[in-house]
Amino acid sequence: MPYPEQRIDTVLRLQQTDGYWMADNHLWMTLDAIYLMTRTLRYCPHRFDDVRGAVRRIMGILMHDLYSPAGRKTALSPNLPVHSVTAAISIAAEAQQFLGAGEVITERPLKLVLDRRPFI
Repeated sequence: MPYPEQRIDTVLRLQQTDGYWMADNHLWMTLDAIYLMTRTLRYCPHRFDDVRGAVRRIMGILMHDLYSPAGRKTALSPNLPVHSVTAAISIAAEAQQFLGAGEVITERPLKLVLDRRPFI
């Protein structure tokens, strides 16, 4: 993976003040960002604590924005709700793999579809 430090620096710098990476495509761009950073860390531990903090931050935001009944009413895309749910679950799966099952707690371990069918 070429330029791992620059990749991580750039993705961290692109995180918006609301915690997401893009207003118009907040879930899928956030998945892309989290995936790129956590997978890059496998090759280079550059800014590990910052990446861990970004992943924890977005999981906290998702707990409020999506994983609560009130949040789902406003956060999911009205045009593509299933697509939005897929992105949200994928973010949680990557976060669980990165942070550990003791931190991202689910009834069953989550499996990221990108590990079987990469499309990024």
